[in-house]
Amino acid sequence: SRDDDEGSYYNTTEYFVRKITPASIADAMPRSAHGSNSQQAQVDALLSLCDFPEHHLVNYEHGVFWAGMDVGLVSDPSEIVVAVQYEPNAEERRTAERKKLWIPEKGTSLFKILCRIQLKHITDPLQEELLIALMEHYRPRAFSMDATGLGLPMWQSLQARAGRSELFDVAPPPDADDDERVSFYARRQAARGVATVIKGYNFSAKLLVDLDPDKLDELRLVNPNPSTAAMIEAAGIHANTKDRATDVLRAHLLDVRRLRLPDDDEFVSPMNGQQVTTERVEVDARGKRRAYSSGVFHLLDAMRMLALGWSQEKIEKIV
Repeated sequence: SRDDDEGSYYNTTEYFVRKITPASIADAMPRSAHGSNSQQAQVDALLSLCDFPEHHLVNYEHGVFWAGMDVGLVSDPSEIVVAVQYEPNAEERRTAERKKLWIPEKGTSLFKILCRIQLKHITDPLQEELLIALMEHYRPRAFSMDATGLGLPMWQSLQARAGRSELFDVAPPPDADDDERVSFYARRQAARGVATVIKGYNFSAKLLVDLDPDKLDELRLVNPNPSTAAMIEAAGIHANTKDRATDVLRAHLLDVRRLRLPDDDEFVSPMNGQQVTTERVEVDARGKRRAYSSGVFHLLDAMRMLALGWSQEKIEKIV
């Protein structure tokens, strides 16, 4: 539900919005760097504008972070959303009850939107630098993004860059002391972690979302130790990616009171703005085709990506 108390700690301190343009980057650069077209100066300015807060990590030390992104470049902006998943304590539950805010049952986690970042007319290399910095700061369980069109080369580049030096250096320098060796292995492990959390999805494709337990049992009667490929072929349940992402966001987060939204009209409005129609005739055994109304829904798509990364974690671990 939406926290519409403008003076709440959530709205004044925790949640933040950053809208980045080439002009704002230029304004943040030191005068000495103006006109130099220095890539590093632009990166430094971009990161200074975002300035990811440390208190997110302190306040949610035991939480899990998730991120989603809708990729744009020229006519459309990129939208990035970060959320934390945690179980509210007794004090937060009392506050939510007093404010008449939805909150999940005890023992069920809450997803709270912490920030959104809009990048308008920002080049691919600069966007990538920001994403690497975001992942290094929040260590999200999944950073999910569009891996088609403009998003495909960025997704491929991010996976390649996620620890290029640490992954290919098999050992620290021979003259490294104990602290340097510890630091080396920590960086290498972090680099591998970044590579695995970058998830690329195609909204137009079919997606493996689960395995049918009954069909798995039938398969194991014939083959007690089936391969993953055999399990997917015999028991795989697939769905249209966009449909699945929409269902997870609606049915598993919004409708069950597991999503806390900020007092931000630009964020909240798209959540209810896109109309969905369903054909009467079933396309196949998995359901009916849906049609989505046209319009600008970049933030909604970023939220779909975030929800999809969360929901796909279980099946992706199996696969």
